[in-house]
Amino acid sequence: TGQLEVTLLKTSARSANLRALLSDNEDIRDSMQDIITTMSTIDREDVRGFRLASILDPSLPTFEPRSKLDPQFIEGTLHELLCDLLDRSMDASVMLKHANFMKEISYRGVVYALSTSSGFRDSSIMFREQNSHHAKPAIIESIFQYSYTREDGQNVEDIFMTVEELAPITGFVDPYLHFGEFAGFLCEKKEGVNLRVIQMRQVACHFAYTEMMDDWEGLIHVLPVDRVSDPGHKPLSCIPDPDPIILS
Repeated sequence: TGQLEVTLLKTSARSANLRALLSDNEDIRDSMQDIITTMSTIDREDVRGFRLASILDPSLPTFEPRSKLDPQFIEGTLHELLCDLLDRSMDASVMLKHANFMKEISYRGVVYALSTSSGFRDSSIMFREQNSHHAKPAIIESIFQYSYTREDGQNVEDIFMTVEELAPITGFVDPYLHFGEFAGFLCEKKEGVNLRVIQMRQVACHFAYTEMMDDWEGLIHVLPVDRVSDPGHKPLSCIPDPDPIILS
């Protein structure tokens, strides 16, 4: 008896004390602003995609950009990689020359971001090769929305990523493999060597990125997270991969 009243009284007293501190002390106000900014940044991150309500909500759009769209030309290496993915000739007339780039995107409530953005923790992903359940680790370098014509003549719009694939280790025996798939594995990052373009539907999950130290310095420990069920890192989610948006 009286527990509800006590709770309300304590909450009211704490709020009054906090308001008094904030109004009287400028240093505390500045510190609180920094805390609020940090908490807002963390809240925007979704490393493991545990927001099940968002994932399962059918009313939400499949893809939702979380940053301003930045129209850019597609040329050079990116154009070549995109042509390789879509199995097109290098004839520039076949491909559109521009796309909308973004720093972050939400896919069924799960956030993916660039390694150079404030949401860099959401940039470590496992992706599947086309027509394969085998997954590889990579770091997201760019995300863009692109329209193209399929072989059946339909114009579609899809989400693509430029990723830097992490390489298997050489010259070391991976000690984590002894403990099975749930212990993760080691790999290494070779700058600019394993750059490629993938479609959003090829992403299987995020992974926890840990830089090794001491005798293992220079290596990266990869621990897949979020809806991972088997050695092939096939996602647990029963939601099928989305089809590209067919443009009228």
